[in-house]
Amino acid sequence: PIQKIPKSVYVPAATLILANTYFKLKNYYEALAYYNLVCSRHRDDEFTPEARFQTGKVYLMINKPEEAISAFQSVRREYPQTLFAEKSKMELAKTFFEMNRFKKSLSLLAEIAKAKPISVYTEPDILIYEGNNYYQLGRYRNARDTLLRAINLHPDIESNHFILTRIADTYYELGAKESSYKFYNLAIKEYPESDGALISSIRLASRYKKKGDDKISLLPPIGIDSSDYRLYSNPHELYEDIIKRHSDNPISQFIMLKIAILQQQDEEYEASINTIKRILKKFPLTELEKDVLQDSYNALFKQDIKKQKYITILNHYERDKDFLDTSDSPETFLAIGEAYRALCLHNSAFSMFQKADKFFLEEDRPPELLFGLGESLFRNSDLKTAQRLFADLVQKYPDHKDVPFAYYRIGQILLREKKYNEAEKNLKIALANYHNKLSRADIVTSLAETLQGRKKYNKAITRYKEVITLLTKQNSFEDLYDVYISLGGLYITTGDNLNAARTLESALEMKEKDDGTGRHGVMLRLAGCYQRLGKTGNALELLRKISASQDTLWGRMATEQIKEIDIRQKIGESKS
Repeated sequence: PIQKIPKSVYVPAATLILANTYFKLKNYYEALAYYNLVCSRHRDDEFTPEARFQTGKVYLMINKPEEAISAFQSVRREYPQTLFAEKSKMELAKTFFEMNRFKKSLSLLAEIAKAKPISVYTEPDILIYEGNNYYQLGRYRNARDTLLRAINLHPDIESNHFILTRIADTYYELGAKESSYKFYNLAIKEYPESDGALISSIRLASRYKKKGDDKISLLPPIGIDSSDYRLYSNPHELYEDIIKRHSDNPISQFIMLKIAILQQQDEEYEASINTIKRILKKFPLTELEKDVLQDSYNALFKQDIKKQKYITILNHYERDKDFLDTSDSPETFLAIGEAYRALCLHNSAFSMFQKADKFFLEEDRPPELLFGLGESLFRNSDLKTAQRLFADLVQKYPDHKDVPFAYYRIGQILLREKKYNEAEKNLKIALANYHNKLSRADIVTSLAETLQGRKKYNKAITRYKEVITLLTKQNSFEDLYDVYISLGGLYITTGDNLNAARTLESALEMKEKDDGTGRHGVMLRLAGCYQRLGKTGNALELLRKISASQDTLWGRMATEQIKEIDIRQKIGESKS
């Protein structure tokens, strides 16, 4: 009749029926068009209040709450004596709640209850929304009492699983944690497949209590057999149980994400990473999950760096390289770079530090990056760039823990450039502030080398002796051998052949079983000391051992010295 008989008395009703049909079919824009048609063409008709009310409902469905409020208010204003005016007041209260306008929502609910006291018995939403408004306003005692009243008056409503969970929340906020656990469990027990049960499970997972031997006790409500409740040995067993029980829930992705976050909060970073990976098997990676995964990796790597578990970090990296290489977190690359650096894989370390460097302007580089880049370049012999980075570190972050090490590296670089005075200054600063990561013996060794370069031989000898004392205490015999060689050479330079011989003898004693060419070179130098000390027999004994070896270079040199000694001896004999 709408098109054929537009002036028929049945047109408003027919139009409203058509609009309601579209509404039920969720074709909201078509429904809105027909509701508006009723309101505009039949303003004073008996069907208009319902059409105007339904207009508000459509606006809610298409996420236009302000327009919905306007529609509901117009019903109350223009048709105050109708049933839809009362309904509009309730819808307004709900809408204000959803818009976080809790006080306004409470005010409307109070009006409804005052105007029609019996409505709290016939309309469960009044008490439910009142209780939730109180909760959002932090009035937890009012919220608890109101929701308890709601569930007692309306024990069979569909949303009771949510109400039980909210009551548990109020008890928790009021400090009555045991009571809150009972109500969470009641929601799980009575409505096991519901969203309320899921929310209660998540709440329990995040608020678990440890009892006795660290088992997690989920306390059953009064009157319910405790055998129905599990005792979890650890929180992660509880998390796994939640995933298992709710794996088919449409929001299972959210469930696992929430559990990953809880695991992260428990500092169980590897478990959190594995939970996110389980999400990836069923769902594409969202930004939020990516952030949780990234945060867990960063926290895990930070933890492993402190424990010096460098291989563990690199195993994680190799296993999840595809994700980690696309990270937008420089902390990830800094940690992996540090692991490579600690294991002396300096090319790989430099590659990671370079990736981290892309996230910073040159002037904003953090100290860990400056040190990592500098150390990697130093190890790869790019000394000029390394020196510049170390200099930036000591200038910008003078109190950072790696600054003494940076001064040490700068001193070493200057030493190689034979800038002995500048090298000594930097090495002394390093020595004054050294810590466990930096060996005092290494610094003093470099200081001895600077003094030797400046021809301050006696001071250099004193420094080498200090190094020998330090290394002896540390049982660092491999390093001690090298220091003995350096000190022996310094004694030879100063003409102190006696101390040179003693020092080189000490070096040889440390490597008695070493048949390497380095030992033959030391023996040749020691033989020279013996000759200058007049111990020709001792010198010849060493030289013959070298000559008899398969080392052609040192053997040939030893043979020549033997011939020279023989000639000198014959000349001496002829003179006598």
